[in-house]
Amino acid sequence: MRQPQANDVVLGGQRQPPQGWVLGGLDGVKRRLSHPLAQIRCQALTDAINYGDAGLQLVLAALEHPQAQIQWTAHHVLQQWANRVTPSIERDRRDLKTLLTLRSHNPWPLLSCLQTITAHTQAVNGLAISPDRRHLVSGSNDKTLKIWSWPQGIAQTTIQGHSDWVSALTFPPSFANSSRSSQMLISSSMDRTMMVWSFPEGSLQRILTTPEHFVKSLALSPDGQLLISGGVDAMLHVWNLATGQSTLRLSRHQSSIQSVAVSPDGQWIASGSADGVIHLWALTTGKWVGTLQGHLQMVTQLVWGPDSRMLISSSTDKTIVLWDAKQQRLSHRFLGHFGEVSCVTLSDDGRTLFSGGADRLIHIWDVRTRRLRHTLRGHQTSVNTLTITPNSQRIISGSLGGIVKIWGVEGT
Repeated sequence: MRQPQANDVVLGGQRQPPQGWVLGGLDGVKRRLSHPLAQIRCQALTDAINYGDAGLQLVLAALEHPQAQIQWTAHHVLQQWANRVTPSIERDRRDLKTLLTLRSHNPWPLLSCLQTITAHTQAVNGLAISPDRRHLVSGSNDKTLKIWSWPQGIAQTTIQGHSDWVSALTFPPSFANSSRSSQMLISSSMDRTMMVWSFPEGSLQRILTTPEHFVKSLALSPDGQLLISGGVDAMLHVWNLATGQSTLRLSRHQSSIQSVAVSPDGQWIASGSADGVIHLWALTTGKWVGTLQGHLQMVTQLVWGPDSRMLISSSTDKTIVLWDAKQQRLSHRFLGHFGEVSCVTLSDDGRTLFSGGADRLIHIWDVRTRRLRHTLRGHQTSVNTLTITPNSQRIISGSLGGIVKIWGVEGT
């Protein structure tokens, strides 16, 4: 047995007890994997991946652990490892075997509802995690925005200012690197305004007025400089966020715009309307570049994949469509909801799709295999909106009944 060394960290106080938990080397990892505290075992799995094939085998074995927290951690450790390697038959067959094991493992049944919040008196229409990951924001038909501590889910601030229901909300993506954007939250409303708020204080900084229509959807360019809005006038408006001025008005839709999304590379805008049509535009010039047609009814939400080529759309026709935006073709249609699909979102790596709908279900799909992996049940009314945290550790859902639910694995 490996003996404690001078530089080892030992659990159990300053003295080294006979059964102290030595944290050095692979032997230390193995000992921590048998520790009674799950948190220590999870940290041991995170460390194990740094010890070559022997450590990798320890993590693989943990995929079969009966405790959800351990199994979930092992899956995510392996996923992070997979994102770093590009195995080939010539290099290492074991890496390929590990990847196949990871792909066949389904972690999603481990999820449960960790918290239910009676957030609003009316429907929840938007949810967002602040880019510093310290707050959750919800917007509602009750005309308010609410700020909650994250991950505790404790109410902190109620923002009042809109005179009608809040339709959308968003944070500038450059939050962490810009003092301006780090104090900004943007919301839109049926009262025909978009409001810019200081965050997290919730004081009103600016009002952008759209007197001819109300805004249904908001999106920001990756640099946080341009705000794109779409609403019932069937036009896209591009705003300079610094000046508050509208710089472009894009017209092609024949019906009200329900969703807008900007590609991660900042090249394209996608807009979806009530007649089921999706248009693609060049962000900088406003030039129309194509039309995607595949839905029979209203497009409810659009989301881009991380490659800025994959586009996902949901619809009241009960379907979700995967598009190749570059080729402007329909790649796949996901079927599984029993009612209109209200919302969709993607994992950071674009491999997992989450959808919610009027059937009160949240479906989790494997984008690569096109298969349904798991379904979350618990809402009593339509699931209106979804958001996820980085690495998909938490799923947050908002419903027609004003309820917000937080889903995850206890202890992670």
